[in-house]
Amino acid sequence: MTKADDTRKASYHRMAESLRDLERTLHGAARGAGAVPDEWHAIAQGVGAGRKVKLTLWVEADVLRFFRSLGKGHTTRMAEVLSTFMHARLAGVVKGPEDVDYSAPYRTEEEQAALAERKRKYDALLEADLQTLKRVTRGG
Repeated sequence: MTKADDTRKASYHRMAESLRDLERTLHGAARGAGAVPDEWHAIAQGVGAGRKVKLTLWVEADVLRFFRSLGKGHTTRMAEVLSTFMHARLAGVVKGPEDVDYSAPYRTEEEQAALAERKRKYDALLEADLQTLKRVTRGG
């Protein structure tokens, strides 16, 4: 087997594992409610891309090489991937390691209380944004 074959095989397995994880998450959501979370309907009815801002972003060389190999519009495709991930997180379909608090055992009670309050406020802001998005996509 060639190095290219090894790379292709490793990429395939990484992709397959990611898809299996996503499928498990989606099935869990489907068992709890409908097949598609309500938030995704709002996303699908959204008005499209918003204002864009320029940013400097460090990405792995192979990721950039891959998107560039797709030709013109590679940065737009990269932005679409990031947007899709963001909406999957906002819809509660995808969860990640940032949801795990590895340092909790090392915090004082005061630090934990302050973080819990900050999280409560942040969650309330996210919920308000989601409700606004739902209202806007419903036309009122």
